[in-house]
Amino acid sequence: ADRLAESPLPAGAHLTVTDRNGIVLVDLPERDQVSKPVNQQLRSLLLQRRQPGAASWVDSSGEERIVGYVPLDAGPGMAVALSLPRDMVLAPLRRAALRDAITLIGAVALGLFLAWFVARSKLYRPLSMLTTTASRWSEGDLTARTGLAKVEDVEFRQLGTTLDNMAENLHARQQD
Repeated sequence: ADRLAESPLPAGAHLTVTDRNGIVLVDLPERDQVSKPVNQQLRSLLLQRRQPGAASWVDSSGEERIVGYVPLDAGPGMAVALSLPRDMVLAPLRRAALRDAITLIGAVALGLFLAWFVARSKLYRPLSMLTTTASRWSEGDLTARTGLAKVEDVEFRQLGTTLDNMAENLHARQQD
């Protein structure tokens, strides 16, 4: 027990070691339960379970705690329980979940920005050029051209070239 007492426990941790009869051998950090029967909550975990595990429970002060335990049947003639405040155990998980949520939100925002950028440059701009040219044609200006002969997108380039050729032919016929 003295050797265990020299090893620092995390803040808020409570270590209990019992013998086969459920009598507390080690109680850290307080040591006030040594040689007394273990409390009923720990007794059910340490003396009645077969496999090591973890459980959540509320201690006598009303604080919710997570307890990891090695029951009597799984240990070397002793049972061990280490409990920590629930908030302390879950704090790293909450931080990781927040970090992951922020990363996900950032990835979605980046994806939306890239989709907007691609749509703007690959769809909106060529469609706007077509609309502007069609408006000028409807006003009688058959010299207007789409300007799509230079765009990267093959379909828009072909459509622009076809429409420009059509306007060129109409303009030539009008002049004849």
